[in-house]
Amino acid sequence: MNTADVTVRLAGTDDLNDVALLLAAAFEDGDYANWLVPDKVARHLMYPPYFTLLLEPAIEHGQIELTSDGAAAAVWYRLCGPPPAPTDYEQRLTDICGARTAWFKRLDAALERHHPRDTSHDYLAFLAVRPGRQRQGRGSQLLKHHHTLVDAAGLPCYLEATGPANADLYERHGYHRHEPFPLASSGPSAHPMMRPAAPVVALPAADSSTSSRPV
Repeated sequence: MNTADVTVRLAGTDDLNDVALLLAAAFEDGDYANWLVPDKVARHLMYPPYFTLLLEPAIEHGQIELTSDGAAAAVWYRLCGPPPAPTDYEQRLTDICGARTAWFKRLDAALERHHPRDTSHDYLAFLAVRPGRQRQGRGSQLLKHHHTLVDAAGLPCYLEATGPANADLYERHGYHRHEPFPLASSGPSAHPMMRPAAPVVALPAADSSTSSRPV
């Protein structure tokens, strides 16, 4: 499908499983993958339920934007501070991740510690494009779609790129790089980025010499 024919829609509860599988496939070989779960077979089994867990609060408290061909998704929250955790998160995380739970908790703690708390913003928790459909413009399409909405609200956007290559993409869409921070004493780093709020456009002053009454 040509991206010119692709539209963007909001995902609902019925889409949760498909979006979780999409995120699992997109991040299975990502920048954090080997650090989180070195064994690829274990990671392949772990990621779908892990992303299902993370997506649950987005249905109620955020929004998931999905391309009409199901090949790309963006998960957004409007908030001031870190996003909400799923119900019984720690126990469910342990059930899913087993012996690797500590690494996922280190990831959570690092992201929460550095999340901006001084201003309301739209937070891009995930942007994922299915392998085989990447580098075809779907990620950019999702970003442009949401930026139109957030600019109308006059809010900035925040995200953590997982590596320099991701940061390059976001920089092209107006995000400014901040100092990277490590996820643990040894391991990969997150690359926080902020997109400033769009300037407020002042409306022209009304002409007091002209009556607004019908003649």
